[in-house]
Amino acid sequence: MEHRDGQADVRETYTEYDDDRGTKIAVIQDPENERAWIESTVTRPIEQ
Repeated sequence: MEHRDGQADVRETYTEYDDDRGTKIAVIQDPENERAWIESTVTRPIEQ
C-alpha cells in the first residue's frame, strides 16, 4: 500500500542466523506475499 506522500508500508521481516562456520545468514520475508523473492549472488544451503 502506498500513502499520499509516496511512502510505502514496510511489511518485510528480517531474521539473522549464524551457520556452523560463523557466517551470518539473513532471511528476508514478506508475510503477505509468499511468492516474493530477492536475488543474491551468494547462496547457502538451509537445513530445516
